Amino acid sequence: MTHILFIAEFGSFGGTRSYFKNLFNSYLQEGHVIIVVLTKKQLDYEIFSLLRINDIKYYCIPYIDVYFSKLIPNSPLAFHIDFIIRSTFEIFCIIYIIMKESIQLVVISSGVSGQYLSMFVLPKRIIYIVHSIPQCKNSNKIIKMLLTLSLKGSKKIVTVSEYLKHEIIRCWLPKRGSPNISSIHISSPTVLNSNEYTKKESEKFVILTLGHVNEYKQPLLWINVAKKVIDNNSELNIEFVWAGDGDLFSFCKNAINQEYTRKIKFLGYRSNIIDLYEHASLYFQPSRIETFGLAVLDAMQFGIPSVVTDIGGLPEIVIHNVTGIIVEPGNCVQMVEVITLLIKNNELREKMGECSKLRYHSSFSFDSWKKKMLALTDISIST
Repeated sequence: MTHILFIAEFGSFGGTRSYFKNLFNSYLQEGHVIIVVLTKKQLDYEIFSLLRINDIKYYCIPYIDVYFSKLIPNSPLAFHIDFIIRSTFEIFCIIYIIMKESIQLVVISSGVSGQYLSMFVLPKRIIYIVHSIPQCKNSNKIIKMLLTLSLKGSKKIVTVSEYLKHEIIRCWLPKRGSPNISSIHISSPTVLNSNEYTKKESEKFVILTLGHVNEYKQPLLWINVAKKVIDNNSELNIEFVWAGDGDLFSFCKNAINQEYTRKIKFLGYRSNIIDLYEHASLYFQPSRIETFGLAVLDAMQFGIPSVVTDIGGLPEIVIHNVTGIIVEPGNCVQMVEVITLLIKNNELREKMGECSKLRYHSSFSFDSWKKKMLALTDISIST
């Protein structure tokens, strides 16, 4: 029975939050003793209930928001100062918890690139899971020196895609890389019986998108594509649906002309995404940045083909012209053409959907991800 300190950073919804819950439950099922570290803003009702029901001890530490980088943008010195202040605070907090709880393994899952990297100075076994792209211009000498000296033996970095692994090496360890950096594709247990799933019939043709309504997801481009597809196929009952919240949610919702409000919808956050997938015919992800694409995997479980951009980890999921179609980032004309093709070609769409489901189960199943993560945990414990 291993004492694991699970340090987590995640938002109110999205992939990093799902990852935390999935890995937490996996560790719990293996009988490990888990102590969780998070910030107060993450301890909402759902997370508090999860910890309380399972009688899990947790610590809330404040997030230190230092301002030198904001006051002096693009200043390496300011970034150095911020990193040192935040890291010093994190180290003292975590050392206290490690000593008090007799921790054997530290697992960090952070959606903020570089957060808690200071833990590598501790003489403990560490698994650091990276979800977001590092900002190379802010990757200072301290980070590179820290990882060069400490990323060895029982200290490991895990990324959620091969693309992200290459970015981490390029930004943090450009001169040598490291055998202690590996990638394990994320997965989700959204539908455990998807092999027996039968798609619900609908009179509408629904094109679905899930995720944060933020600039990097390209919601304004998504609206333009939706309008053109609807206008070009006015004889069909087509509906574009985006579920998720974010900085641009209100702006995008208000940007839709009245004539399109019944056909282009921003729903906000939805806890029940299964119902959305059950009624979708096509999944559309026009992002300009995407480390992986968990929602695309969920679509694959339902046998839904995807149209995604040739960016980040998305091409690792979608096989072009087999499980979906990969398009150029920002190419509105191409996106409209491809979506129209799949709307009108039922045979092609259904074939791609079947191939998507097969690919999910053969390459990205939740059981496969769980086995790999638990194996990595066992190796880290025994090293």
